Amino acid sequence: WKAEDACGNSVTKTQTITVTDNTAPELTVPADAAASCDNVPAVGTATATDKCDAAPKVTYLGETRVDGNCAGNYKLIRSWKAEDACGN
Repeated sequence: WKAEDACGNSVTKTQTITVTDNTAPELTVPADAAASCDNVPAVGTATATDKCDAAPKVTYLGETRVDGNCAGNYKLIRSWKAEDACGN
């Protein structure tokens, strides 16, 4: 910034603006589903959006099987992670 009076006297000052991205991306994963043991759905695709990064990285972390009361009853818990360029 610079200010100058009618006599040509002037002063200059600076302003520093620090922009920080502390917000994690929004992660959207496939919807929960029910299936029969011979028709388990394939791993779907997760997507992410972020206010500061146009292409946050989405990583599939794998699945965990939680057994039920018999061999044909179980849950598959599939996990994904989203990370933007700032590590959020």
